[in-house]
Amino acid sequence: MPGQVIGSIEEFVPGEGVYIDERGRLRAAVPGVVNIDMKSRRVVVKPLGGKPRVPRRNDVVRGIVYGAPREDIALIKVIADDRMRRYSGEYTAVLHVSQSSDTRVESIYDVVRIGDYIRGTVISDLAPLVLSIRRPSDGVVLAFCSNCGAPLYRVSASSNTLVCLSCGNKETRKVSPIYIYVSRS
Repeated sequence: MPGQVIGSIEEFVPGEGVYIDERGRLRAAVPGVVNIDMKSRRVVVKPLGGKPRVPRRNDVVRGIVYGAPREDIALIKVIADDRMRRYSGEYTAVLHVSQSSDTRVESIYDVVRIGDYIRGTVISDLAPLVLSIRRPSDGVVLAFCSNCGAPLYRVSASSNTLVCLSCGNKETRKVSPIYIYVSRS
C-alpha cells in the first residue's frame, strides 16, 4: 500500500515506485507488489493492474447521493461506470440543480434525495467532478421512501412520481427509464 515502510536507505537502493521519507525509510509510492533484488540491493514496487481507472468527461457513471449542503447542490459518491465496473479509489461529484433537468427546478430535492442511486454523465475534467442528469437516460435508478425507508416503485413509465408500497407515500424525482422497481398495478 502507498506509504507502507519497505526498508531503510541503509539496506536498499530505491527503485521505481519507491520513495525515501524524511527519516531515510523507503516507502511504497503506489499500490502494488514489492520486489527486492538481493544481489543489487534494489527494491521496486510494481503497480497492480496497470493504469488506474478514473472517471473522465462524458463518462456515464453510477453514484449515491450522500449530501445536499444547499438547496441547489447534491454531493454524489461515484461508485462505478455505467457497466458497474468500479473505479480505482473514491471520487466525489457535484450535481448542481441547473444540470438536473431541461425545465426550471427550484430545489435539488425535487430531483434527487440523500440515499438515491443515480446514473449521470461527467461534464468536467477537473476535481471535483461535475455531473449532469439532464439526458433522458440519466436520473435516479433507485430511491427509498423518506417516511419508512422501503424501496420506492415507479407507477408509470412517463411519470417522475414514485410510490412506496409499504406506507403509500408519493415522492417525485428525475427518474431514469432504467429505474429498478416498477409497479405492476
